[in-house]
Amino acid sequence: MTNSLQDDYYRISMNAVKLKKTVEMFQWKETEHKKEHTVTNADGEQVTHVDKTYSYHTDWFDHHIDSSNFHNTYGYTNPPREYWPAESRTDTNPDVRIGSFVLGPDLKDKITSFKPLPQYKLPTS
Repeated sequence: MTNSLQDDYYRISMNAVKLKKTVEMFQWKETEHKKEHTVTNADGEQVTHVDKTYSYHTDWFDHHIDSSNFHNTYGYTNPPREYWPAESRTDTNPDVRIGSFVLGPDLKDKITSFKPLPQYKLPTS
């Protein structure tokens, strides 16, 4: 490979076919729980009622969760998407050669397995 791939935000440069950056944000996630039960109404008819409850938990997510659509927004607010520090992305090296063979785009697209960059190779702040 004559070109190295780099990520200017994290100051990383390496010889690779692809460089994948996954950005995660610690966010709230809402889970809806439904419970159906049948009751008899005033007319003596069987009616199905659905009770909904909601639970919330935090974790690291690689996609934005819009908390403005939560059933209960009080105390469960995620940062807006524009506050994320960087974008997730995958860069592909345009010039990959194995000997004199040039790896074309179709073959490079088939590369989908990635290894995490070890902590000791990450630049210090």
